[in-house]
Amino acid sequence: MQHVQQSYSANTPYVTHYGPAPQQAPQYVPEQVPRHAPPAPAPGPLEVAVWMVYVEGGEVVGPVSAQQIARGLRAGRVPTEASIQRNGEVFWVGLLDEPLIIAALKTL
Repeated sequence: MQHVQQSYSANTPYVTHYGPAPQQAPQYVPEQVPRHAPPAPAPGPLEVAVWMVYVEGGEVVGPVSAQQIARGLRAGRVPTEASIQRNGEVFWVGLLDEPLIIAALKTL
């Protein structure tokens, strides 16, 4: 079926257009934007690199995490008589006197 459309122009009162019926304008469909992955959870207390490690006669190593220290202990790279301190603190404590190091050892 053909559609007849009349419109007004300045030179002629009405202009007649013959052709197919106008189609309905396509509706806007928003793109499906992929959502970003949720942010990674904050590291737990065993994963935060806040510990300095010292073995007598050696250099201070760190900052490292409690898990890194525990893995070093298990692998024999960190001796049990090593001392540790939180990064920025003054006092050193025995490696096995720190509850977070013990907790990290229990996770292995």
